[in-house]
Amino acid sequence: MPQEAPYYSWLGMRVYRVPLLKLYFPFYISGSLTFFLVAYLHAKMMSHPTGKWENIVYG
Repeated sequence: MPQEAPYYSWLGMRVYRVPLLKLYFPFYISGSLTFFLVAYLHAKMMSHPTGKWENIVYG
């Protein structure tokens, strides 16, 4: 009977138990804040009454 490895493995690769939320929560918060802020600004600019921002790239 084969003996199990003394460490966790996933698809044959060694897995280290690391608390990802504890390490990366500032990036989760700042990334989601940036995403929603850009989406809010995009929605505000596209609904401008004069259509000022609709063709900003092509003039």
